[in-house]
Amino acid sequence: AGDEVQVSGTIGQDGTVRGRRARHHATSNTPRLIGRITAVNSAARTLEFDVLSTMLHGDRSVLQTPEHTFVTVGNAAIHDSRTHTARTFADLQVNGCIKVEIASRSGNQVIAREIELESRDGAPQFPETEGMVSAVDIAAGTITIVPRHNDPLVVGGQQVTSATAHLASSALLFRKARSGGGRQQISLPGIVIGQDRIWVRGAVTGPGQIEAEWVRVRTN
Repeated sequence: AGDEVQVSGTIGQDGTVRGRRARHHATSNTPRLIGRITAVNSAARTLEFDVLSTMLHGDRSVLQTPEHTFVTVGNAAIHDSRTHTARTFADLQVNGCIKVEIASRSGNQVIAREIELESRDGAPQFPETEGMVSAVDIAAGTITIVPRHNDPLVVGGQQVTSATAHLASSALLFRKARSGGGRQQISLPGIVIGQDRIWVRGAVTGPGQIEAEWVRVRTN
């Protein structure tokens, strides 16, 4: 009791999860930092990233303003978020989404104990959020999602009435034919509000908030 467990898998309509993989974290009072890499120094084995949210005991807190943080990677363990296979420093690229477990910290200077790299193994980590497009903000790079018919809209295991997908700069956005065949990469103006069904995968950064890495749309 009190330890943190991460479970990846598929979410049913009743909110239950069919787990594919579970990972145990010992109890800690230091939150992990979640954000996007802005610079990498391979020679010094350091990086800079904008912290978007923190996580402690499974509770995620979204920051009102991103915190620019300097990370000494050193000999920290690096692994893939989906498969948990070992990765190398070379896999830490600008715009990559990471989760940093802290060994020590002084202000915005952090020494990492472990770094988790969000997987892009064909698509980012589970879960997948599915719904209908109700709004698109091209300037802000966001898509507003609402429930489709009577299906629940689930984000991070929580049922919500609406969700906002923030498209990462590296996000893959594509359209599938209504029959399920074909695939065409598109941009935000190519989404039809009120008609398109949408599937989104990426990091959940807060209640109803998704940092989207993979988005599929098709006519409902």
